[in-house]
Amino acid sequence: SSLNNTIPMLSPAANSESYFLNSKAAQCCPVEFLRWGWKAFLQLDEDENKDNATTDDDADNVPEILNINSNHSMWEASPLYKNTNTRRLCDPMSDLPYDQIQEYQLPIFVSVNIADALYQEGKTLYEKLKEGQKKFATSAAKIPVLDYFEHRGSHYFGFMFDSMIEENRLKEYAKVFYAQ
Repeated sequence: SSLNNTIPMLSPAANSESYFLNSKAAQCCPVEFLRWGWKAFLQLDEDENKDNATTDDDADNVPEILNINSNHSMWEASPLYKNTNTRRLCDPMSDLPYDQIQEYQLPIFVSVNIADALYQEGKTLYEKLKEGQKKFATSAAKIPVLDYFEHRGSHYFGFMFDSMIEENRLKEYAKVFYAQ
């Protein structure tokens, strides 16, 4: 078995730079829908953040601009986040299960598309996993395979149209899954 994280959706705040810069890039999966998906999953009231919401008129620095229409910190009000047993479901990157990755020797593949709203989340996940791999570099139980694939394109279209990267990704999969 392996962990294959393709276009990961891991930040409930939904306020990264790629959310802002690529908000109009993927019409098949708009940013508003991604943010709504988090609100629905976390059982949040749509109006819960209205009092703390940053508006276009208020924003005068980059963090404030990124928070416009985002879930900013409202996701922390979720009953799932408040319960320590389900917190990782809300903010997966806050507590990566390195012990389980090591125990099961899971190969990990992270694939992203540069023009996607979720690009920054995938890149951040890879960086955190890379940090974890360095932490356990001397251990016999380190992450066996950690690969990162960055496609040119938006959402799944990068996989279809960036054939060189996709071919490399599939070759790496074959090495792991078919021991080639």
